[in-house]
Amino acid sequence: MKYTVEEIDFLKKNQSTMTRKELTEKFNQHFKKNRTVAAIRGFCKRNGLLRPKDTWYFPAGHIPANKGSVGLTGANSGSFKKGHRPHNTLEVGAAIKREDGYTYIKVAEPNHWRPKHYLVWEESNTPVLADEAILFIDNNRENFSLVNLMKITKGELARMNKRGFSALPKELKRQAVYLIRLNILANKRRSKKKQ
Repeated sequence: MKYTVEEIDFLKKNQSTMTRKELTEKFNQHFKKNRTVAAIRGFCKRNGLLRPKDTWYFPAGHIPANKGSVGLTGANSGSFKKGHRPHNTLEVGAAIKREDGYTYIKVAEPNHWRPKHYLVWEESNTPVLADEAILFIDNNRENFSLVNLMKITKGELARMNKRGFSALPKELKRQAVYLIRLNILANKRRSKKKQ
């Protein structure tokens, strides 16, 4: 927006005595314009027209408008009573499918969930440790049969993903895991020989 010389002089003379809102209202009345507060504020900022520093903060002895009040509306005593459960709370044993495509089962209160394929694995095999993962051999995250699940370490899974082996068809997936394990063992032996 372009400003005339008269408009610029008006803004320079009045900007230090008024708030930007007041300045905008006076400017629009005087020049019969329809400028916004943001436009006037932007012009003043671009041209270095700053309000005096004594208007930048509350002066000593200023009494705040909300002095003596606690919060805006007071305590909300009736909303959250002890023992109350939200209407959408799911019971232990409930299953949900998340955006990542995995199914999770609620195993404990208040909100402890585990992947279903981990639970299926642990029913018949050893527990899944923190550094381990369960792999779907056929890449179908809804096929929970034990023959479709394989326990691998997270390091092996990272190498599978890095090499693109995770997307292999089920006929090759187990061999890819064994190849990764062999590669890890070979790297360990090479590093021992160097020491």
